[in-house]
Amino acid sequence: MQRYTMNFQPNLVEAQQATVAAVQTINKFYEIIQGSPPDDDDAIFAAIELAIGEACTNAVKHRHEFAGQITLTICLKGAILEVMVKDRNHIFDFINMAEPDLDVFPDSGYGIYIIKKAMDLVAYQHIDGCNIVLMQKMLPGIDRKVL
Repeated sequence: MQRYTMNFQPNLVEAQQATVAAVQTINKFYEIIQGSPPDDDDAIFAAIELAIGEACTNAVKHRHEFAGQITLTICLKGAILEVMVKDRNHIFDFINMAEPDLDVFPDSGYGIYIIKKAMDLVAYQHIDGCNIVLMQKMLPGIDRKVL
């Protein structure tokens, strides 16, 4: 199992930097296992980057004043990539979030929708004052028995 955790301050610049670092880490994990990095044009890795960016951005944009750092954890368990974004914040109704009306082009509200479309599994918990968004994606070409 490969694992990497980073903390970042709740601002959009650091959220973007954390997303880039996470994608670089995922690429390194993949290269360690496969012997070569993923293709630059691989849609699965683009979807993963988009989901991580949305989750980090949401943690920043919806934080309260005393939220503190945001934690981003990347874990590769065999062929399953697991990404967790954790922030100290108020609980929100993740399950009943309405999908955006794509016919009227709302200014916001796409984040959770994009994350759910990009990843294979998305779960949310609120534990001890922290929001935890857990995302999973099956990576292509990795033997499930490797790790």
